[in-house]
Amino acid sequence: MADYLETYIEGIPEDEKAENQVLEERLKVCKECRHFQEGLCGACGCYVALRAAVKKQKCPYKKW
Repeated sequence: MADYLETYIEGIPEDEKAENQVLEERLKVCKECRHFQEGLCGACGCYVALRAAVKKQKCPYKKW
């Protein structure tokens, strides 16, 4: 599944992608969250890396 997500994220148009620094900050916050479960958000069910990679996305708990 990780390869599929990486391929999908790479295919996101550049103008819709979060900058690398923003992505890393978002992922750090998510990995420290109590809802984080093996790459998924246990609260909303999203793939954390995918949500974090899209510029306009937001954490459902407003952590980023």
